[in-house]
Amino acid sequence: MKEISFSELKSINGGETGDFAYAVAKWCVHYAISEMTGGLSNIYLLIKNCK
Repeated sequence: MKEISFSELKSINGGETGDFAYAVAKWCVHYAISEMTGGLSNIYLLIKNCK
């Protein structure tokens, strides 16, 4: 997946608000993915320890 630079994004979204919205969206996605993978590994460890 290619990173989109802020200058490219400005031309897409038209200005500073576009940058901010993108940064927030990117952070939310990153957080959601790390939460999911973290949650899955915790569940796996829990199951592994119960056996």
